[in-house]
Amino acid sequence: MFGGVDMFDLLVTILAHVLSWMFVIGVAGCLFVLPITAYRLFSALFDKDHPSENHPGDDP
Repeated sequence: MFGGVDMFDLLVTILAHVLSWMFVIGVAGCLFVLPITAYRLFSALFDKDHPSENHPGDDP
């Protein structure tokens, strides 16, 4: 016994808190990273091409 609490219960409680905080941090990271990544991807896809880029289908 450790102050009336089993050592296993203490470890499970600490592990549950750590995993919960890791989940919260991961969700917050996804909320920031996914929109930024999507914006950068779609802005690169729909950007106007630079005149120096060679497109074989554009040549007469």
